[in-house]
Amino acid sequence: MAIATGANWIWGFLIGFFTPFITGAIHFAYGYVFFGCVVFSLVFVFAFVPETKGLSLEDVDELYRNYTPGLAFMKKFSNAAAEKAALEQEAEAELAMSKNA
Repeated sequence: MAIATGANWIWGFLIGFFTPFITGAIHFAYGYVFFGCVVFSLVFVFAFVPETKGLSLEDVDELYRNYTPGLAFMKKFSNAAAEKAALEQEAEAELAMSKNA
């Protein structure tokens, strides 16, 4: 966490310090630099950062235990929500049967 915070402060300072010099030299084309960074980040996140929405904690734990790239991980666990719902229904049915007995 400290490394990430330090890197954030350093990059924030560097961008703030060098922006006036760069915009003075290349004017509006500096926006293309930021555009390139955004496009690169979008591709990187889409390819390597797994989506964890709708996954159980066990699935997310397995993700970080056995690293799987983002796209492959979603294919592997695309049925995780349906399996979880089926298990919950089965557990509720067993609980109802045990209460009635």
